[in-house]
Amino acid sequence: MKKGPSLIVFVFCLCSAWNFAHAAAAFDRKALGNEIDTWMIDNYLKKYYPALVDATYGGIICGYDRQFKATSMTDKPLNMIARHTWSASMGVMLHPEYAGFKQAADAGYTWIRDKLWDKTNGGLKGGTNRAGTASSTAGQYGTLCDKPTYHIGFGLTALAGYYLATKDTMALYIAKTVFQWMEQKAYDTQYGWYYGFLNNTGGVIDQNKDTNYGMHYLEGLAWLYIAWPDPQLKARIKEMADLLVSSKWLRSSGDFCLNNNRSYTACANSNYGHDAELVYLAYFF
Repeated sequence: MKKGPSLIVFVFCLCSAWNFAHAAAAFDRKALGNEIDTWMIDNYLKKYYPALVDATYGGIICGYDRQFKATSMTDKPLNMIARHTWSASMGVMLHPEYAGFKQAADAGYTWIRDKLWDKTNGGLKGGTNRAGTASSTAGQYGTLCDKPTYHIGFGLTALAGYYLATKDTMALYIAKTVFQWMEQKAYDTQYGWYYGFLNNTGGVIDQNKDTNYGMHYLEGLAWLYIAWPDPQLKARIKEMADLLVSSKWLRSSGDFCLNNNRSYTACANSNYGHDAELVYLAYFF
């Protein structure tokens, strides 16, 4: 008699477990994906785009309050403008029925084209102030580093994404010229990879290398290749990807070193957040 309740509980748990397993086996992944997509679009992305567009100066507001009004963070770094431009461009392709994505993508791209693309010295500036009238390096090595490879990688991603969404040939032209400028100014012809910190005219400030800016520049090259399957571009992508997973960056302990010197003989430091990004990037390739 004393074992009766325990047996009932056991049978109940067993049946519940069977029902759960059966439900999981019949789980409709596509339906859940559609539900998540709808929630993200309606409750998140449509709240951001085009609310982030700077109606006063143009471009995208990168620091704002809950009502999307600009805060004291008024600078417009290239990497943030570019991320929003790319995201909105993906929205244009996936949900062309919503005009807010196109409005935001246009605003971000126009800022890159008119304010950040250096038509005189080449390349892309690291950022501007809110009005676009002064250069801002957005915290990347102070005023010495005008054109960080980290930011330029995001810029290439945005330009390629915008071109794929709109077929704006000017966006692709800018991306091509920036890639060619980086080949001339930032590519290490002896050891491969790219230097990360350039001044306004493309002079190399620091020959040390790191995986953070490297992977985001590689990401930019990959998106550009989708838009423009150039043989030289493909060769650079393969070269960087091969270097990334070699012993020059990947340690025997299984993590990536963050910092290195020019010839990859001073591997140092780790950042597990960056490791997660690098694994995702490697999977993407």
